[in-house]
Amino acid sequence: MGIAAFTAMTTTQVEKDIVNQLKFKRSDNIIRGKIYRDNLFISVQSRQGDGHQQLLGFLQNHAHEQGIIYTLSRKNTESLRAFLRTKGLKARAYHVGLSTQERRQAFSEFVGDEINIMVATIAFGMGIDKSNIRFVVHMSIPKTMEAYYQEMGRARVEMD
Repeated sequence: MGIAAFTAMTTTQVEKDIVNQLKFKRSDNIIRGKIYRDNLFISVQSRQGDGHQQLLGFLQNHAHEQGIIYTLSRKNTESLRAFLRTKGLKARAYHVGLSTQERRQAFSEFVGDEINIMVATIAFGMGIDKSNIRFVVHMSIPKTMEAYYQEMGRARVEMD
């Protein structure tokens, strides 16, 4: 009988934690793929003010594409969603402060392509199986490098 553990993207420290928690031995077959993915483009910009105008510029270049915008707080999630809606964009908020029904509805609309932008806290995205997520934007720096890897790994850009 064997044990298998999988993760899409993780840091070396988290890999060590998994190995320790599962009590793997050095002799066990541990396979680690590369973190670098040819199909992901990473860009960093200094934020100007609240970053809303920069975000609009980015979104204009990705009109009608599916994406996730991460913020660190419920308040920022709600205010950014409201701002995007005033600009005519199909956006929903997703955070733990919403009722179960509201979260389910937002998730359903995103997965069903009724909306194309999910503004969320880390509460959104774990285990999402959606092949057309084309961008992930961080309006705040994630608290850990692991969170950053997990969040950016949700983008699925297909190469031609």
